[in-house]
Amino acid sequence: MLMNFLASFQKNKFIVADNNTAASNCIYEIKPVIKKFDLFLKDFKIGVLSFNTANNKWYFEYSDDFKNDIHSFNKIIGFPEKNKKYESEDLWPFFNIRIPGLKQPKVKEILEKEKIDPTDDVKLLERFGKRSINNPFELELSKL
Repeated sequence: MLMNFLASFQKNKFIVADNNTAASNCIYEIKPVIKKFDLFLKDFKIGVLSFNTANNKWYFEYSDDFKNDIHSFNKIIGFPEKNKKYESEDLWPFFNIRIPGLKQPKVKEILEKEKIDPTDDVKLLERFGKRSINNPFELELSKL
């Protein structure tokens, strides 16, 4: 049986009603999609980069292991405070340099073939961001 859905959005919540009964109303919470990337140096997790679709903001914070390690690693340029959760509307240069020039023929071909939106930094990082010739770090999509 096809249901006739009525949705009314209110502060990230909506009600779904069908034609059968008002008792079938349910309230669902819309949760933002958060993509997370883990930043590693060899096997050591340095931090987590994430993007929240609800507010279109990027976040970066160092991992607990990195925060507790006082001798082995230097902080990343642009992220001087170990205990701060950084927030930005734009992808930071440290991560943005992992995305190759989009006018390169090979890159254009990949974008077309895989149907990747060239303005979607999350998808671009997912596809091209694992390694960079600019630094020894690796960026991996988090396994949630």
